[in-house]
Amino acid sequence: DDKKEKMENLVDKVIYAGQEFSETEQEATKYATNKKLPFVHPYNDELVVAGQGTIGLEIYEQISDVSNIYAPVGGGGLISGVGIALAYLTPDIRIVGVQPKVMHAMSTSIEEGKIVAVDSKKSIAEPLCVNLNANTITFDLVQRYVNEFMLPSEDGVREAMKLIHEKTSIMVEGAGAIALAAALSDDKRKGKSVCIVSGGNIDQERFFREIQKTK
Repeated sequence: DDKKEKMENLVDKVIYAGQEFSETEQEATKYATNKKLPFVHPYNDELVVAGQGTIGLEIYEQISDVSNIYAPVGGGGLISGVGIALAYLTPDIRIVGVQPKVMHAMSTSIEEGKIVAVDSKKSIAEPLCVNLNANTITFDLVQRYVNEFMLPSEDGVREAMKLIHEKTSIMVEGAGAIALAAALSDDKRKGKSVCIVSGGNIDQERFFREIQKTK
């Protein structure tokens, strides 16, 4: 509800369609075609991927000797861009994609060697719970540039949300905190690590309700 309210405050009109991301995407594409409007895809777009690659450039410019990058993955645009940038700047770096344990379409697709759909499930990291566009450019990019995936539990994500708040007083949503959840549970982590914390769209009431579920 908080995200809906924010969207409604930012734009003139919000159209609600579909029960999951892929259905909404199809309706948005049809709307753009019928209205002869440009359709900007959130991840299946070369320019979007290139723009998100600037995060990799910033990491390279600001932090030296990074061994591990942990990045949240939904459709794969962010990690594709970061992976491309860092592959050329520091090719020995380990890129770890992070998705919720309850639903991980990209990770499953990489395991299968082709894009597959998985059952839709709810997660505290709900923006990452999406099935992939059947023709997305990000699948091949993730195959090439991402070294491995980690799938934190719901409780692990809540613990990371709580820890970020304790250390910084910042309320981060599950999709943002999930990278830290992976890093904290990674037995293979050595050297300097960077977690990409992307997502602050959570209202105060829900944030504290979720972190109170931690033990």
